[in-house]
Amino acid sequence: MPLTPLFHRLTNEIERLTGLLGDAVRLPPDRIFDRSDSVDLGPAGKVSANGSCRLLLANDGWLALNLPRETDLELIPALVEANIDHADWRDVTERIQRRPKREVFQSAARLGLAVSIPGEVNTCDEFPFVSRTKPVGASARGHRMPQVIDLSSLWAGPLCGSIFAEMGADVLKVESIHRMTIGAAARSPHHHRLNSKKRHLQLDFRSERDLEKLRHLLSNADIVITNGRRRAFEQMGIIPSDLMKGKPGLVWIAITGYGFYGPQSHRIAFGDDAAVAGGLVDLADDGSPVFMGDAIADPLTGLSAAIAAIELVTKDTGAFIDASLSRVAAGAARSSCQTTATTGGQISE
Repeated sequence: MPLTPLFHRLTNEIERLTGLLGDAVRLPPDRIFDRSDSVDLGPAGKVSANGSCRLLLANDGWLALNLPRETDLELIPALVEANIDHADWRDVTERIQRRPKREVFQSAARLGLAVSIPGEVNTCDEFPFVSRTKPVGASARGHRMPQVIDLSSLWAGPLCGSIFAEMGADVLKVESIHRMTIGAAARSPHHHRLNSKKRHLQLDFRSERDLEKLRHLLSNADIVITNGRRRAFEQMGIIPSDLMKGKPGLVWIAITGYGFYGPQSHRIAFGDDAAVAGGLVDLADDGSPVFMGDAIADPLTGLSAAIAAIELVTKDTGAFIDASLSRVAAGAARSSCQTTATTGGQISE
């Protein structure tokens, strides 16, 4: 599937919109999609480029299983219902091939694993592929740059926040002391590209005193970027709709796998498995799915969320932006299919 036209559309729109508010942000492809200087990557095939996600064939079709954490790997015996070596993928694959994909999917989901079925998310929003509530209130920001609180981690959210920082906004990245980016990941060029122009603050989210500090920061923000699920915020006593009522013009960006609200909001997702869910895959010669790029749903969602948020800021209005990795992937897949149809399968530059 050709993504080049979509990439140009996304980045051109970001350059146009950021130029209306501050410094125009120009994003070259290597800045957005390439993290090979920070992560060991191989060719994408039935195994993702970063090695954590696999396309597995059940007895009635394919599914994607993403295991980026050591604790995920430890759950493999429970998934296949056998006391096996989780590193023996030949054995794992053979056991999964004997079962229906829906059964494997349900078992993995119950274990809290990131799992998806190709093309299961087949609806999406119009460009830039995120949903927005109706504008809520007028901003009192005036002509000053927006104050941004970035509570996100990994890739999509930090990328979104980095665009605001490069535009000239004041972006404060807030991390829990219990889930900080540390070690080699914190020193990586990829992390530097996404976070170097932000201010940084560490808080203890288990401390009521620090939670009160966080609530105060959020109540004074113009834009909030998150990638946590709704339950996590409710446990901290943070309800986006309540904050938006108290702060007209607040833009809340919620980046999740399958939506902040709704029946799938509890599901875990990362870039590769979410892309598969949205049907954003390449095809092998035999017609079977293979991964496209490196966790492609992550950077696409970061760009899409930024566009939706900046559009609201230019209009001095607030709204809740529900940026789902899988729905953005579905939108990108649909856009790419339309491009292929109109160009005879060739990328039109």
